[in-house]
Amino acid sequence: MTTQIAGDTRGTKSPSTLRTTRALSEKLARELDEAEAQIAELELEMATFLASRNASGTDDASDPEGPALAFERSQAEASRALTLAHAAEIRTAIQRLHAGTYGVCVSCEGEIAPARLEARPSAAYCISCASKTRR
Repeated sequence: MTTQIAGDTRGTKSPSTLRTTRALSEKLARELDEAEAQIAELELEMATFLASRNASGTDDASDPEGPALAFERSQAEASRALTLAHAAEIRTAIQRLHAGTYGVCVSCEGEIAPARLEARPSAAYCISCASKTRR
C-alpha cells in the first residue's frame, strides 16, 4: 500500500516551494507506509504468539519456554505501541503540511530547524520546546 499525499498548493506559491512541499509529502508518505508495514508485521507476530499459546494448551508459567515467549510477546506489543504512536505523529505532520503550519513549533510557534525536520520529519516541536517537554 502506498499512501498518497498532496501538499497544499493553493495560493501563490513559487515553484521551489511547490517542489519542497511535494518532496516533504513524499517523504512523510514513505515514512507512514514503512510504519504501517511494521505495524502489520508486528500484529502478525503477535497473532502467531497467541495462536502458538492457544495451541499448546499450557499457560506461560507451566511451559518451559513460557517466560521467553512472554518476553518476546511483550516486546512485540511495546514495539507495536511505539510504532502506532509514530504513525500518528506522521499523520499529524501531514495535516500540518496541508494546513501550511508544517515546520512551526506547536508550543512556541517558532520555526523548527530544518536540520531537525530533516532528521525527524514528524517533529512538532522545536529543539528548545522538545527538551522542555521531556523533563
